[in-house]
Amino acid sequence: MTNGAPDGKPIFVHEPGFRLIDRVLSILPTRSVVTGLASTKVVASWNFTGNETLSAQDHRPQVSPACFMLEAMAQTAHQAARVKLGDDSSQYEMSLTSVKLEFPTAVLPGEKIQIATKVTLTDRRGGFVECRAEVDQRPVAHGNMTFRFLKKGRIVAYTRRILERRRKQGSPTV
Repeated sequence: MTNGAPDGKPIFVHEPGFRLIDRVLSILPTRSVVTGLASTKVVASWNFTGNETLSAQDHRPQVSPACFMLEAMAQTAHQAARVKLGDDSSQYEMSLTSVKLEFPTAVLPGEKIQIATKVTLTDRRGGFVECRAEVDQRPVAHGNMTFRFLKKGRIVAYTRRILERRRKQGSPTV
């Protein structure tokens, strides 16, 4: 498993036990002709083996679950966000605030997934992601995510505040 960008520098921050992307294939800065916003496009790959553990009961899925696809896309987007933040990236964690993905076809064990994400920071607090996953040029997932940056260690406190607010409003917690 390659643990770095095309230039060989290590960039993964996820623990090996839950690192889904195997290799970063490219990191390219881009700029929108329409909006003028700068973004970073990252292409990564993941070999879905079917041996990924889904839960404490050691359930091994026969197709890639949507939660794994979402996590792989988020991990790929995180690489781009780290590039955009530069030296400050070690001080922040990325927290998804909304996700809208579609999964037109399943991914079977043994298939290699190529994930492309384009991350645009709206400001130093967060941004949005356009993402697409393909197996042999066959779309298996696509959509958008928004995220915000939180100081390291603040995600748990942030999540607790949101859950408490939902409880007070009588909203479902999940």
